Amino acid sequence: MKALTNLPTNKTEYPVLLRKLSRAAEAVWRQRAPKSLHHRLQREAEREGVSFNTLVIGMLSEGLGRKHADKNRRSALIHD
Repeated sequence: MKALTNLPTNKTEYPVLLRKLSRAAEAVWRQRAPKSLHHRLQREAEREGVSFNTLVIGMLSEGLGRKHADKNRRSALIHD
């Protein structure tokens, strides 16, 4: 991990630094999708009271977690 250098000396500069660090930790991904899927996801996000991005990230994370768990379960069955 890199050492932080040139830290602000003025407290008012910290929010700017935090925004820069936050953006550096994010990845941007654009995905084409059918309009019908986009509309379904948008309606679901509205129903759940979350942003479109939060809903999709949650769904992707849940799906990957389930896939990983299923893979581990199958591996355990083979080795038992």
